[in-house]
Amino acid sequence: MSGGLFLIDKDNVPKRMEPRAFESEDAFQALLAKFPELLTDADFGEGSPRRWLLIAREAMVPDKSDGSGRWSLDHLFLDQDGVPTLVEIKRATDTRARREVVAQMLDYAANAVNYWKAERIAEWLDKRCQDERLGSSADILRTALGVDGANVEAFWRNVRANLGSRRIRMIFVADRIDVELETIVSFLNEQMKDATVVALELAQFTNGAERIVAPRLIGLTPQSIAQKSITGSIPESVDDWLDSVGERSAVPTLRRFIDLMTALGAEARPTRGSIAFDVGIGDRSIAPVYLRANGRIALPLGSLMRSPSFQSESARKQLTDDLRNAGFVLSTPTLDGEPSFSAPPMERNERWDALRDLFADLVRQLAQPAPTMQA
Repeated sequence: MSGGLFLIDKDNVPKRMEPRAFESEDAFQALLAKFPELLTDADFGEGSPRRWLLIAREAMVPDKSDGSGRWSLDHLFLDQDGVPTLVEIKRATDTRARREVVAQMLDYAANAVNYWKAERIAEWLDKRCQDERLGSSADILRTALGVDGANVEAFWRNVRANLGSRRIRMIFVADRIDVELETIVSFLNEQMKDATVVALELAQFTNGAERIVAPRLIGLTPQSIAQKSITGSIPESVDDWLDSVGERSAVPTLRRFIDLMTALGAEARPTRGSIAFDVGIGDRSIAPVYLRANGRIALPLGSLMRSPSFQSESARKQLTDDLRNAGFVLSTPTLDGEPSFSAPPMERNERWDALRDLFADLVRQLAQPAPTMQA
């Protein structure tokens, strides 16, 4: 790491932050375990910002079906789609050759998809909840990933399906990613069809009293995203996405919500498991709403925070309060998560009218310019 950063405090005074290595690999691992959001909320080409739940530290990886574990993975996470995410953390001072680190991760991944079971991963989560007194696993699935009680079984079916189809994610985390590892990771990610391989640089800067951890995601190239799209896992059009919905009786409801959002000026964009609705904000766009194939409508509040209109907690609370007051039951009360609710029944026109008015107001607020900074 070279150079420093400047933190501008509330009095417009710059504070110089100098680069500093993590004290130990264990401290580095503990930081990521406590704050999974440091893995970034990038969508990994899947059209929806990722949310993370730590399942276990030092997760055991067997090398045979009846084995207890040959290797120990630093961290195992799941995202909201039940994709197992294997994380290995190394400080820049680790002297092992990059090829050794990569080979180690590939060993873990190859054996994990062969010998891990969704039931075993669920047991690890139960144990973590018990050891750390986090409540039930259903509680933490709801608060961390927005999985409500009615969808817990479906979530674990997704985990099982992802393992069966080799849909996993491998993330190398270090406080400095060198050119050699960056080249290897980008190559692997472009070649792999279902699995994702990336590196995450978490550079640390401090002035002694405060610190900044700056994430930089590496390997998510346009070529890798295109390669995974070629597999057919991402539908080319809204109609293709609707055709892929297993529960055919849900299609009219899904179509009605798609029509509602496009009439408000949002662009419907199919992803692997949902429809994202992009709303233009100046020269960029944001996806404030996602529609799941099961008829759930999700609000990625963490993504909405990028908009000036919803940076404040009070603005996000007003949005969720308005939905509740209109009779929609949100899956989680958090203001930085991804609460979801069920689309109204087709015959409840007054509920659809209320939903249209709420989202029309959301789109209008997103279009508002950023407030002028006072000198």
